[in-house]
Amino acid sequence: MRHLLLIIIVGAACFIGIPICCAGDLIPEVSPSQVHLQMVNQELDKMESSGNDQAPAALPVSDNQVSAPVPVPNNQIAAPSGISYRRYELGFGQDLYWARYQQPKNFHQNGYMSGYDARLTYRNPPNSKSLISMYRLEGQWAQGKFDNRSNDGTISLDGIKDNTYEIRGLAGKDFYPLSSLRLTGYSGFGYRYLKDDPRGLTSSFPDPTIPDQTDTSPAYETVSHYCYIPFGADIFYQKNRQYSLDSNFEFDYMVRGWEVSKLGVLLANYNTTVNTQTGIGLRASLRLNLYFRYFNAYAETFFRYWSIGRSNNLPDPIDPVNNPPLNIPKNNTEEFGLKLGLEA
Repeated sequence: MRHLLLIIIVGAACFIGIPICCAGDLIPEVSPSQVHLQMVNQELDKMESSGNDQAPAALPVSDNQVSAPVPVPNNQIAAPSGISYRRYELGFGQDLYWARYQQPKNFHQNGYMSGYDARLTYRNPPNSKSLISMYRLEGQWAQGKFDNRSNDGTISLDGIKDNTYEIRGLAGKDFYPLSSLRLTGYSGFGYRYLKDDPRGLTSSFPDPTIPDQTDTSPAYETVSHYCYIPFGADIFYQKNRQYSLDSNFEFDYMVRGWEVSKLGVLLANYNTTVNTQTGIGLRASLRLNLYFRYFNAYAETFFRYWSIGRSNNLPDPIDPVNNPPLNIPKNNTEEFGLKLGLEA
């Protein structure tokens, strides 16, 4: 919790200090009519200061005269709806989040993860008639340490190393129902990898056959693979060209999942097992974007959740008749954190 509070304080300080330090880079909104009036007044002042007693000739202004363009930050183009449009968006950020994995009837483990993420987005112009107007490629990597506790408190294991990465390809359609609102519905394909590595650690547990006796056992490594289809919606709100808000809601359907358990450290005959899994995921986020002349900065808070059903059964390799089958019980994962980054 101290790490999470620290990143929140640092993030708040950055997003208070950046606008003050870079205030000169913010582009004021000046209407084209104001620019034209300023040009006319400057010409009249020059003619009056020349000392000519004759009445100044009126400056010719045609009905079709085009005013000087107003600079827009970060090479953005004002879309017909009023929302700034950019064809390409490249973002890079750092994540810090708290995560918990639990098997409700057996144990739970929790810890902190930190890492990086990147995404590249391409958008068609707002007036495009294409069926698909948004394409996005995302990647994320993180690592951290977890502490494991059995629900009855008899087994504990600290310092488990976790590594995870995720790759997603998305495509969707932009809609502009209001002048300051853009809705994007999307789908695609995602792959999630998670390695839970307690190698070198030893768990202790009571021996039910001998009172007051504790046994020890080496912990084994597991690797989870999730292939899923996301169904989501982005809600983008921008009232002016200095900041915007972006929220996201998503449902993930797992089309194929499997977990690899390297049980060879327990007994030689166990070797490695592979259990198939099914499940669903949910995620939501809220992002604040700040726009400057050459880049954008953002802060985002997010929540991710996975609910995985009980896996298939595999026969016990030592005694398939008397020993219970090998399976992965029903489990779920929760992640809550903060993301800070830049976008060009």
